[in-house]
Amino acid sequence: EDNLSLLVERLAHLDRVAASGWQLSQDGLASEAMALFEQTVGHPLDHWKQANPGLTTAVALLVDISLQTLAWFEWQSAPESALGKKEPRPSRALPLLAPARKPVGNWLRRLERAAGCANLKELADLMLAEGIKRHNHYVSYDLLKKWSSGLMPPKVGKELLKVVSGRVDAQREHGLLVVARFLTFLCDLVVAGTRGEAPSWKATQGQIRSRYAELYASEGARRGAH
Repeated sequence: EDNLSLLVERLAHLDRVAASGWQLSQDGLASEAMALFEQTVGHPLDHWKQANPGLTTAVALLVDISLQTLAWFEWQSAPESALGKKEPRPSRALPLLAPARKPVGNWLRRLERAAGCANLKELADLMLAEGIKRHNHYVSYDLLKKWSSGLMPPKVGKELLKVVSGRVDAQREHGLLVVARFLTFLCDLVVAGTRGEAPSWKATQGQIRSRYAELYASEGARRGAH
């Protein structure tokens, strides 16, 4: 609850900065507006001009600020014991961007491992054996495969987590599903916001992954963590 309140405060602050910057530019104070902006979010356009030259400025800013906020939230939610350690604290969100699968697919892979399954087919069979249903219907392998390639309703995640009840932190895993959906949206946004030939999904996810790793490490360094 406290972290959520801080997240809302951060987003409200960003909104105020945007409004102030807009007003400064309207008043002919473009350099002051840029200084205010850079003081708050750094120089994200420098990165995206290299990573994806066709990405529109508006989308690049939206995506980067979203990733900055996610990195901030990950560290904000970290226990105090994670700060100041010599060993690096791994991101929980970054593995959701692993190249083998899309974000929701990577989340389902976590579920497979926790359930002791080798693939989605085995996971679907296990859910059938344990009588886990959604809307009074069993979740088929084809449906899991469809979800792994796109989006999956968050409420469905709570049903799927029943297959690993007692073996994982259900609240944390459900939170990671929400993050996976968010990252999927950002990938879609980059594809849609690219002028000319859009990058492939794989390339886009790689761009998001690379930038997030950089932002996560930077946020950790700012907090005195490794």
